[in-house]
Amino acid sequence: MENIRSFAIVIVDNFDQEIDRFNLDYADTPKNLGFELEFTTLESRLTTYFTSAREKRLPTTLNLNFLPPDAYKKANLFKQFVQQYTTARMVFEYNDTTGEIKNWEGKIQKFGQEELTEWGALVCPISFLPGTPKYIKKDNTISITQSSIGKSYPFKYPYSYGRSISENNIISNTYFDEIPLRVTLYGYLTNPQIILQDISTGEIYSTVRFDGLTIPENSHLIIDAIQSKVLLYYNGVYTSAYDYISKQSNLDSFLYARANSTSRVVINLSPVETGYLKASYRQYTL
Repeated sequence: MENIRSFAIVIVDNFDQEIDRFNLDYADTPKNLGFELEFTTLESRLTTYFTSAREKRLPTTLNLNFLPPDAYKKANLFKQFVQQYTTARMVFEYNDTTGEIKNWEGKIQKFGQEELTEWGALVCPISFLPGTPKYIKKDNTISITQSSIGKSYPFKYPYSYGRSISENNIISNTYFDEIPLRVTLYGYLTNPQIILQDISTGEIYSTVRFDGLTIPENSHLIIDAIQSKVLLYYNGVYTSAYDYISKQSNLDSFLYARANSTSRVVINLSPVETGYLKASYRQYTL
């Protein structure tokens, strides 16, 4: 049986976990599922030099078909859904049948309503205004934990303590711009430091370090470049831990994987620490 592409509006919390969704079961005539790029340029007498690129934020439009019986009632349910979540984080989800679901965060900008068709359906054009590039969710794909048998971690720079093992700590960013990471550190950890290293050059290009911070067992720390938040979960409550980030000028507050590069994630696990790292990211795509 041939797969059919599908659309949905998904409501997510601050950690991108689904809260609610409205499946757009009978949608047609989609527009702006592709891309349009904007460029900054330098001009000479004979040549235009393209210095940077940005994806233009074009509204995604499509027609929703609310079928009989009770077409008006079904349309009102969708309007109530949008009204309920107008101030929440809203994601347009698109499954194009290739096996990868594309998402882009934004807002429902417009909802139109036409007359019933001859067979009782209600056609309602909608417009979704994106606030991010399209992305594919890569949840918990990075994992670094303590080795129970003391295996050596084969990295040749001073940030490796030789006591950690990795299920996967590689990010291959094929997008033309950097992509944000959401890193979660689970205790017990003291003054953690996380780095990103360019595999092809060996360059350590981003470092986030915490000073005076202990993450107890059964607690965790979230360093979220997607939402620009640093949160410590302790005793069932999230509080800001941004003030614990080292403010040295050569260090960063959040982690972004370099554009068009393959990067390695590393954490400074010491032999006495029992904590571990999990990381998710958004792989932006055109």
